[in-house]
Amino acid sequence: MHSERFARLVSASLVAVFALACFTIPQAARAFEEAGQAKVDIPVAATAPAIDGTLHDPAWQSAVKLDLGWDLRNNRRAVQKTTAYLAQDARAIYIAFDVEQRGEVVATQRTNDVGMDTDDEVQIDLWPGGQGGIRYIFIATPLGTHYQLSSENTAFAPTWTSVGTIHPGGFVVTMRIPLAVLRGDGRKNWQMQLIRLVARTSEEFVWAHRTGQVDHNDALYAGTISGVQGSAARRVPLPRVGLYGLGSAGAPSAGGLTSRMGADLAIPITPQTSLVGTIHPDYSNVEKDQQSISPTVFRRFNQEVRPFFTQGQNYYNPFDCEVCPGITSLYSPAIPTPNRGYAIEGKEGVMTFAGFDAIGTGRSDLAQSIVFQSKPQTFQLGYQGVSSLAPFSNDRTNEIGAFARDGKHIFGYARYGVERGDFVTDPSQANYLSMGAAYSGKDDYFGGSYSRIGSQYNPVDGLFQQPGISGIGTDFDHTFRFKPSKLLKTFEVNEFFERYNGVDGHIGRSSEDLAFTLTSGNARWATQFDTGGQFIQRGDGVVSPVTEVGIALTYLPGYSTPSSIVFNRGHFGDGYLYSWQRTGTMHVAKRATLLLEADDTTQFEHGRVDTQWLERASYSFQANQTSSFSIGARKIIGTGLTLDSTRGAYTNATNLSAAFSIRRPHSEYYLVYGDSSVLSTVPALIFKYILYLGAEKGS
Repeated sequence: MHSERFARLVSASLVAVFALACFTIPQAARAFEEAGQAKVDIPVAATAPAIDGTLHDPAWQSAVKLDLGWDLRNNRRAVQKTTAYLAQDARAIYIAFDVEQRGEVVATQRTNDVGMDTDDEVQIDLWPGGQGGIRYIFIATPLGTHYQLSSENTAFAPTWTSVGTIHPGGFVVTMRIPLAVLRGDGRKNWQMQLIRLVARTSEEFVWAHRTGQVDHNDALYAGTISGVQGSAARRVPLPRVGLYGLGSAGAPSAGGLTSRMGADLAIPITPQTSLVGTIHPDYSNVEKDQQSISPTVFRRFNQEVRPFFTQGQNYYNPFDCEVCPGITSLYSPAIPTPNRGYAIEGKEGVMTFAGFDAIGTGRSDLAQSIVFQSKPQTFQLGYQGVSSLAPFSNDRTNEIGAFARDGKHIFGYARYGVERGDFVTDPSQANYLSMGAAYSGKDDYFGGSYSRIGSQYNPVDGLFQQPGISGIGTDFDHTFRFKPSKLLKTFEVNEFFERYNGVDGHIGRSSEDLAFTLTSGNARWATQFDTGGQFIQRGDGVVSPVTEVGIALTYLPGYSTPSSIVFNRGHFGDGYLYSWQRTGTMHVAKRATLLLEADDTTQFEHGRVDTQWLERASYSFQANQTSSFSIGARKIIGTGLTLDSTRGAYTNATNLSAAFSIRRPHSEYYLVYGDSSVLSTVPALIFKYILYLGAEKGS
């Protein structure tokens, strides 16, 4: 009976998304036709313009001039002028931004790929293969510090040039983007968008704009550049081989004196598809500090940092999920580091596909993903399979999903998964369904979903925070904007609600949260008031409350040096807790930043008081655009929290780490002590050298 009802829900949800698609695709197609009116022919420069942060070179005067005339954030004509200059030759695209800016120019970052979106920025988005192809984003600050993103590879970091100069009343940024680092399908007409982001006011100025646009990176609303002449983006790219050599000197517990070698490689087989592999991979150079003592009753979600998995990360988990209870079918941090791995990934026409096999000791983890996406990008249908194969613990998950949007504000989705394997004893409890819809506007968002997760649906290579629940979730957000003043810039209201029943029909998970955030007129202060609570069914079947009332005060929110103090109090299971988070960031020199943090959480339960502290300090020095140094220290001491009357684990752990890095066009150098992502210091000094043969990193 339950299986029949579950099947009907799956059918109904998929039909609903297909019905939305039938309605939205024609509407969005017309919207795209309108959006395509933003077109420009890109001229060929007789000589390459100088990339020096000025427009003094006469070659810039032969470039086409484009006005970034629309403020997407405030839905009005731009009140500050931004002129872009665009040209090309057979090897590169050249672009300059001439920016007029009243008031403060925010420019603090001096090393590439550090602190994106904390300074004022200018940006160009390119789709060499059209809407369905790979998207490239190139961003630069007023100082010329730059960042780059690719929808193909999260480690995309080729050599390109950007130079910026600040002058009274604004700044100028010039860029050179080599065609050889872009992958297209041979077309001469590309999609393009130009963007300017103002850090202090949150203004977003764009070149191409049509009614209904919300996201400045949305291909549906991008303009078109015609007559791209260069041939580099039309041929099959060069193969890439990353060879590494590593030497480590450490205590016997850290492996002693060792050396290792290995390789990561990517072999293009078409302009937009590659074979990928890794042999004897090394993941010692982990830079993400993911330790926290913030109260949570759910398994923490850690960010993937290993190159083999980040290479194709954007191709997996292609299904949308709004207000969902922690649903991730492929959670690669759950996969042990393999001895070797093989993968294929790419885009061909309307299809995107990927697959990998990570082979470890006595275990193999595999994943496959294939997605159809309509033209324009308003409907998507996909499949993903994930397997973990080991003696006595085989597990297989299959998932399908559909997504549709109207090209403006409304979208909906449905997804369904089935798990089978050695851990599944009742197949009727090893399925899941989630479906939902949302409205997204400039200052408004409202979404809702229904999810049903079987009690045995818990993939080995996935992360489902709480199996065995079914129910609904909603999320609402609205931002009130005020006329420029010193007192108040914005007032944001956010509401979150979820109610899920357990398999016994009683509450399995229930949450409510209401938050109010005020931002000062000069955007330097933000204050948030938060109240809410959860009811969680523990493993012993008892429903425990987790409630909080809190306040947070932040200085320079969204800047490179934010400082904040956060206080929360409320129930936590059988006890009561107080939680403080104190973080301060400051420039101690022109290129140096100091971060200090002190957090503590105290739980009162049955006359017992348990406290846990986290203390952290880090110093970073940005020597130039290609090299930096950082040192960090962290200590966690005290007893952790528990939902029931049992006492949490006591921790007394200290971590000290330091890293110096230099990046060159075809090489990288690292000198590292310790590992900031682990609980206690790894007593080892590591030198690592990477040499890239053929194509550059991530391209």
